Amino acid sequence: MGEIEYFIQLLLGGLSMGFIYSLVGLGFVIIFKSTKILNLAQGEMMMVGAYITLSFHKLLGLPLLLSFGLSLVAAYLLGLALERIFLRRMIGEPIFSVVMLTVGLGVSLRGLVGLIWTQEEQVMTVPLFSKILKVSGISISYGNLIVIAVSSVLVLGFSLFYKYSKIGIGMRATATNQDAAMIMGIDVQKVFSRSWSYSAVVSVFGGIVLAGITIITPNMANFGLKALPAVVLGGIDSILGVILGGIIVGVSENIVGGYLGGMAQQLTPHVILFVVLVFKPYGLFGTKEIERV
Repeated sequence: MGEIEYFIQLLLGGLSMGFIYSLVGLGFVIIFKSTKILNLAQGEMMMVGAYITLSFHKLLGLPLLLSFGLSLVAAYLLGLALERIFLRRMIGEPIFSVVMLTVGLGVSLRGLVGLIWTQEEQVMTVPLFSKILKVSGISISYGNLIVIAVSSVLVLGFSLFYKYSKIGIGMRATATNQDAAMIMGIDVQKVFSRSWSYSAVVSVFGGIVLAGITIITPNMANFGLKALPAVVLGGIDSILGVILGGIIVGVSENIVGGYLGGMAQQLTPHVILFVVLVFKPYGLFGTKEIERV
């Protein structure tokens, strides 16, 4: 493989990984855009979605597509349960306390998965992901194309939802000022429930995509933290920004890793995060008035 082909291969691999970051980051943005809460259990919610799909598919023997559909329903209910049982009690409490609660939720979900499914590595084969398309000596997996397509549709769909739908406008109003939203007749508790449910559903998409290209273990929850630099770069309240941030981080780390090695690749997202927080803490498209915690 020539130098140009190698670079293009790295670019395409980074682009695919960037869209996965965007997909996971979308879960962060949905909750933050509606509630001003940074959900640090997002990676664990994605991991649970992958395990639920695995159970429907492997343990119950259901077709993968049906398993995926049932997992979306299960994730929606999980989001409702988490909000009703834990987050609703925190309405009106300091943001820092709520964020720390999400840390506790993440640890609990990871432990629960370890008890139910053990720590052993699991494999879930997604047939289309294993097929390769070759163009001018460059290999492109169908999995990468599916990741790009699914991520783009979801990000665009939620962007239009928040901008034009009555529910989306109500969710944005709640994040801006809860008291004013209640005066205007918006059900703030319902907004919180919806945001957590929508985020959980998006997490299933991220979990399935990640499961299709790697193994399933409780440690895959760490991918949620890996997506944070992309979220901060794009703007933590910007749905369109998260896809651009994901692409920049994914492409950067893959190209750096391809030429400088794995250690440099692991450091790249954190270097990007540091630079963004120092010079542009609200991100490329984020609102400057965001309150940081």
